[in-house]
Amino acid sequence: MSTILLETLAAILTTEQYAAGFRLVEEDDHFIYLYREGKRLAGFSAVGTTIAAIRAEAQKRMEGSSNNVSGSL
Repeated sequence: MSTILLETLAAILTTEQYAAGFRLVEEDDHFIYLYREGKRLAGFSAVGTTIAAIRAEAQKRMEGSSNNVSGSL
């Protein structure tokens, strides 16, 4: 994966989300996956998603973990 793509994926998440351990990985040309601590939490169409949708999902997961609520795909 190119450095530019890695930097672009990292810039999608907020500083707080990145610090909380969230990462985005594009495993193929069509999907972006949200990970935390090595666990895949959500998948997004690389063509149809938005930055806001990805950030909202990460935020929901952050809030859920602080309330001891686990989520699933």
